[in-house]
Amino acid sequence: MPKIAGFHCEIDNPDAPGTPLVLLHGSGQDETALKDLGGHVSAEAPTVRLRGSIAWEGGFAFFRRKPDRSLDLANLKHQVDKLAVLLENLGSLFTGRLPVLVGYSNGAIAAAALVRHRPELTAGAILLRSLSPDPSSAFPPLPNYPVLILTGAKDNRRAPGDGAVLAAQFHQAGATVEHHVLPCGHEWQANGAEFAIIAAWLQHRPPKRAAAETSRT
Repeated sequence: MPKIAGFHCEIDNPDAPGTPLVLLHGSGQDETALKDLGGHVSAEAPTVRLRGSIAWEGGFAFFRRKPDRSLDLANLKHQVDKLAVLLENLGSLFTGRLPVLVGYSNGAIAAAALVRHRPELTAGAILLRSLSPDPSSAFPPLPNYPVLILTGAKDNRRAPGDGAVLAAQFHQAGATVEHHVLPCGHEWQANGAEFAIIAAWLQHRPPKRAAAETSRT
């Protein structure tokens, strides 16, 4: 198993020509949790499956929570800085192609925080069962940054409206947001409906434009 910038990872289809996908699992899981996703949603995509660097609940996580399960924002910021270094290293592996982040639960919150902090490192984000990394603060400008958010209507680990709050923050920052509320719970069940939504979004994802370019149009 290769180790890049301190993260254990598995790389599937490393020579594939498509947009790379970087997969971030949920709390207590590991790099095998989203193993089937890449092949189902984009057969031509190199897929990097990361393992969170924090031992958590019998598995791993990408950042810590406090004892009351609120987000540890200081630790989240620290871990996002480490993830940014990993993405910088991936640039040499994929000849400058920016990856799309795919995060589930804990990994989705980390992915959202990473987009907020370093949007220039990625070409888009798919956030599964996420919530906002900081609902009280506005996101920095993210002009035309593509985001797909999939939330569960029966998710008992999220408050009603968490997905909508995150979608609104991205929208207000200028991102191009697609948000689906699905008839499911928190679990990622790798079902055909979610695969189809993700595959269609990847196929038709609008190109990300830099802030300077957007200001000229």
